[in-house]
Amino acid sequence: MPLILSRHLLIGFILVLLTTAARDLKAQNERDSLRRIIPQLKGIRQIDAINHLASYLLTIDPDQSDSLATTALSMNPNYSRGTVKSWLVLATMHSQQRNTQKADSLLDLAIPLARKLDDDKSMTMALLTRGVLRSRKGQHAEALEDHIQGARLAKSVGDVDLELSHLLNIGSLKQLVNDLEGAEKYLREALDISQSSGLRFRSGQVYVNLAVVAYKKDDLDLSIDYNNKALALFEAEGDKSQAAICLNNLGFAYNILGQHDTAIAYYDRAMELSLSVNDKFGVTTVLLNQARILKDVMRYYMAESKASEALNMAEGINDQFSKSRVRLFLAELFEASGDHTRALAQFKAYKTLEDSIAEKANRDKMAELTAEFELERKEDELQLSRERVRLLGTRQVLLVSILLLMLAVVSAIWIFYRSKVRKVRMQKELAEVERKHQQLLSMQLSQELKIKEKELLAYAGELSRQNALMTDLEVKMEAWENSKYHEVGKELIKRLSEQVQRRPTDYLSWREFRLKFDEVHPTFISGLVEQFPQLTAYERDFACLIKINLSNKEVAQILNISYDSSKKSIQRLYRKLGFPSAEELRSFILKL
Repeated sequence: MPLILSRHLLIGFILVLLTTAARDLKAQNERDSLRRIIPQLKGIRQIDAINHLASYLLTIDPDQSDSLATTALSMNPNYSRGTVKSWLVLATMHSQQRNTQKADSLLDLAIPLARKLDDDKSMTMALLTRGVLRSRKGQHAEALEDHIQGARLAKSVGDVDLELSHLLNIGSLKQLVNDLEGAEKYLREALDISQSSGLRFRSGQVYVNLAVVAYKKDDLDLSIDYNNKALALFEAEGDKSQAAICLNNLGFAYNILGQHDTAIAYYDRAMELSLSVNDKFGVTTVLLNQARILKDVMRYYMAESKASEALNMAEGINDQFSKSRVRLFLAELFEASGDHTRALAQFKAYKTLEDSIAEKANRDKMAELTAEFELERKEDELQLSRERVRLLGTRQVLLVSILLLMLAVVSAIWIFYRSKVRKVRMQKELAEVERKHQQLLSMQLSQELKIKEKELLAYAGELSRQNALMTDLEVKMEAWENSKYHEVGKELIKRLSEQVQRRPTDYLSWREFRLKFDEVHPTFISGLVEQFPQLTAYERDFACLIKINLSNKEVAQILNISYDSSKKSIQRLYRKLGFPSAEELRSFILKL
């Protein structure tokens, strides 16, 4: 079916509940209400409201969602239900951003705690995110098990949206393993639920998946019918992104039927909608599909131009899958046009990308297998130790019995003495083994902490270099504008200067730094806030940089401020906190 659907088949519908809520007017009103009442709430009610708002903003404003969930997480560490919800919001955000390792780590924390709290609502959300992550790793059987269990839990708590999300993902997984009958069965069930509940957006999603099934069954007419039904529902809901997917699918189908003009018309509409919502992946896919039509009608030059645009877009979003598809198409295009040298070069680039993707998948799989092997090995060692203790106890009992029979009372006294000696020795041996184990564990934890500290410093250095580079670029651009060559590229320099001047702070990089910092110093922020609740967010960030022992110059580069501003900031901070000098403040923070 259309290439744009491959992404949805691979990752499922990531918390479509949140996507629906983001588009629904009622949800918009609820978000506005939450923003108004959060400052008026206190304690766990405020934490719940912040987490609720963060979950709504996941697909609309991930940065704000991350900030809200992190804030909720730091407000009351003893509120377990709130902690689970914050972890789930952050895990979902990292899953959407393809940060699989971080998402897995957060889920490993959230799922056991949700089970302990018997929180079925949180469990079904966690199973949805974990199922998506497992699907990406190719663990289809495990992902299917997560979604089946999640659908059952969602139904038990009466959450229709979550139940539909799991059913849709089950249908997608069934398609991936070519169980088309099974996929259609679950999708039909999802369609009945969405239609009976009046959920038009979710019905549209089901129709898109049914269109894929029909395509795989070689029924293009039915596939086109399903896509038209989905398009009508998405347009009624005002969802341009999903409507663009349907239009691209229809263009793909009509191209297969040889109706190129109709296909191009659908692609043009899909491009217009994708650009309007800044869906770069969608734009990349439409460009590639347009290039395919141009290749089919032997307009090779225009096909190459469209494919080159698609490749630039894919490189801009660093989408390995899209880059691989475009490279392969370019190889086929150059081969068709008789340019074998360029065709070979593109095919080599395609193979390099495929090998890179496969190598990463193998590394992830090897890491997973290694972890499983180590767990099994430790369990076997523990079982062996228990068996040895059991056998040793049995031998002692038999020995005592035989000696009692042979030596009577005197021998019994001797055996009792020997038994005590052996017991003491065994206790010492076990104590020594435990001591060595604890020592080894302590060494391992110390090494891991050192590695994380090095990574944190390296990341801080990278932030510093990045900001220094941007500052240097601004200076050079100003010098260029004042030079005699300025008139040559005046318009280009003007646009570049405006882009540099209005560039946003790289909050994503700073957020990643905070997450790495919290891994190394998990209690620092909470301890600092407990002693000094009057600190602002900027002052807490400033304290984090002091904690990793950065100089004023390095702090200035990372925060993209001047050296004098950095010195003034630390002066204000130590005065605000009541320290006699900057050195006293730095010493206190390093010890905290």
